[in-house]
Amino acid sequence: MRVGIDLDETLADTVGAVCRRLGIPADSWKTWDGPEGYRNPPLLLSLMDGEWWTGKVEPFPGAVEAIQDLAGHEVWIVTSRTKPSRASVVRWLAEHRIPHDALVFLDRAEEKLELPIDVLFDDSPHVAQAWKPPTLRLYLIDQPWNREVMDDVGLVRVPNLAEGLKGL
Repeated sequence: MRVGIDLDETLADTVGAVCRRLGIPADSWKTWDGPEGYRNPPLLLSLMDGEWWTGKVEPFPGAVEAIQDLAGHEVWIVTSRTKPSRASVVRWLAEHRIPHDALVFLDRAEEKLELPIDVLFDDSPHVAQAWKPPTLRLYLIDQPWNREVMDDVGLVRVPNLAEGLKGL
């Protein structure tokens, strides 16, 4: 089985790193557009890239071990991170010993739904809203910014990546 795993806020706690840098609580980031006072997409992308470049992003607890336990599955790390952050992401995956068969950078998050994967773990409300069963099985990582996405469309909402991967 090909398992697609989103990077930011699914595998990696980029929001937590940005919030630490800004000196604000991580739970203040309640919408997809960012925390109050920082809802400027170019600024947020720059802050997120900065945390990747400086190595301040950490994996979510249990995520690395859960991926390492996926013997027999193909793991694709799929992201719509900026292309200039690619070297930082490659280094981060190696430093954290995250096994993967593919690393795919896309221009839009919704493009993940077009990849030849069987399962996708993601936190994006845009991906969840664009998803149409039965193309692939979608596991939505529960985050404040995706709570308005209806669970009754067949997606599986999970508290985190480690818990979600147990279901495979």
